[in-house]
Amino acid sequence: MMKTLRVAMMIALGPAALTVSADPYQRCVSLTESMDRLACYDTVAAETRRVAPLPSTQPQQTHVTPSATLSPVEEQFGLPPERRASVGLLTASVAAVQQSAFGKLAIALDNGQNWQQVDNARLRLNPGERVVIRTAALGSHLLEKESGSRRIRVRRITD
Repeated sequence: MMKTLRVAMMIALGPAALTVSADPYQRCVSLTESMDRLACYDTVAAETRRVAPLPSTQPQQTHVTPSATLSPVEEQFGLPPERRASVGLLTASVAAVQQSAFGKLAIALDNGQNWQQVDNARLRLNPGERVVIRTAALGSHLLEKESGSRRIRVRRITD
């Protein structure tokens, strides 16, 4: 079936099938019949899938062993409402920071908690810096440097 489709595509494309383009989808653009164009795109997509899988865009989770003991209230900070006690803020040091392909930060704190950025704001964080995480409206959380005024919206990552 696939071989027949490729032969039909070669006949339909004619000399255009022999040209080599940097963009494999470029050869499909010149087709005027919608079904032929769709078959061309499907063929190119199947070929590119076989060539190389896309790299993962998920940031690797960094697990840090807690360096400080937390009170039971601090331990529950950032958990969903049904699993937490009422705490207004948390102060900790950054143990590790990773940036995803989309520019979102994954932050590991020295107390063992992991947080993920959920907004598109910019904030430079380095390991060892002190941060404050505050509870904001509707159960969200804001992270800021202890010495700064810029904030990013974060959510706690639980294992």
